[in-house]
Amino acid sequence: MARTVSHPVFARIYPRINAFAEAHGSLEHRRELLAGARGRVVEIGAGSGANFRHYPAAVEQVTAVEPEPRLRALAEDATPDAAVPVKVIPGRAEELPVEDSSADVAVMSLVLCTIADVPAALAEAARVLKATGELRFYEHVRSPHPGFFRRQRILAPAWQLFGGGCRLMRDTERAITDAGFVITGIRRFDFLINGRANPASPSIIGTARRPPMDGSGGRTEKLGRCVTCRRSSPGSSRRSNPSSSPRARMPPSCRPWRNTPCRSTAHSTSRIPYRSTGCHARTCACNAAWRRVRRRASSTSRRAFPASACPWSPWPPRTRLPL
Repeated sequence: MARTVSHPVFARIYPRINAFAEAHGSLEHRRELLAGARGRVVEIGAGSGANFRHYPAAVEQVTAVEPEPRLRALAEDATPDAAVPVKVIPGRAEELPVEDSSADVAVMSLVLCTIADVPAALAEAARVLKATGELRFYEHVRSPHPGFFRRQRILAPAWQLFGGGCRLMRDTERAITDAGFVITGIRRFDFLINGRANPASPSIIGTARRPPMDGSGGRTEKLGRCVTCRRSSPGSSRRSNPSSSPRARMPPSCRPWRNTPCRSTAHSTSRIPYRSTGCHARTCACNAAWRRVRRRASSTSRRAFPASACPWSPWPPRTRLPL
């Protein structure tokens, strides 16, 4: 069963916030976001269902995923106003209850700012999209202007506390491209209300193509998981052969670092195809742990801790990076 996300205070005031924003221009932003959508759509973080009435007739079915129970109830009440069939289901962006390659369009509207694990959410969006599918996004983002960004940074803690977990300083455009999506169109603007900017004014609206498949025609690995510790990660789209892969010989001492996301650009921010040569990220959990061991021992004898003999790694010594 999908875990719920509860923000009772924010869920009660959000309909008023949304109505105020729509009266000052966000209505046109939603129409721009959904113009030209077609086929089967997955809306991630549907909120109160503000997008439902803007879907064009070319859309066959909308599956709206919303984890917050109060907002989900409002979204269900909004389904009769939609011109297309809408199904509202519980679920989190990091674990979408949707089948692989089942959607033509994935919609993210003012939701990536509230998600704790953005790379995982984008990986799930890529998973449910078809090979020709597209991601449509409308998000407020961090300001490119240093002065305005300082204001966002000062207000960020209180904004997150009272805004349902909303982060003001998310660089959403970079997160989307780092996840392997290819942005095909984007508009950057400041959403001004009565001519005045607010901390969430810097915004983007755009579309992006889903990440390509690997060279063999198979699906790529899910994003955000260390390739070295991939064997135990849940929901993986490809599994290694236990009899032929060195990952099958993973020692128990590696377990504390299992499922730990790599922080390198190569692994945490792109859909990496399966490679039998191992993890080459300097910031892989096993490499990081081994570097700490070597640093502690450096004052006595570095020869006792060779760089090619990481005890937490199931990979042959030749695949380890020099530390």
